[in-house]
Amino acid sequence: FAGVDSAAAALEALAGQSFDVLLVDMNLPGTDGGQVWREIRAAGHAPPAIVLTGDATSADLAVLRPLGVVRILEKSGRAEPLLAAIEAATA
Repeated sequence: FAGVDSAAAALEALAGQSFDVLLVDMNLPGTDGGQVWREIRAAGHAPPAIVLTGDATSADLAVLRPLGVVRILEKSGRAEPLLAAIEAATA
C-alpha cells in the first residue's frame, strides 16, 4: 500500500514496488486523473485501475478503459463499493 499526492510521486512509488490495483482521484494537484493514467501507462506499469471522482458522470470510461481503468466510482464515504471494486479488479 502507498498513498501519494501527485503524478510524480505515483510514478516514483511504482518504480519501487508492484501493486495489485491502483486508485486515483480525477482531480489531482497540477493535473487530472486521466493524465496520471497516461503517464503511468507510458512508464510501462499496467495494474488494473479504479478512478475515484466527485462527479462520475463527467468521467468517461470509454476514454479511460484503454488506459487500464476498470471502474469509475463516485466518492461517497462508503467503503463497500470501493472494496467490491478492488475485489473485482484483483480477481
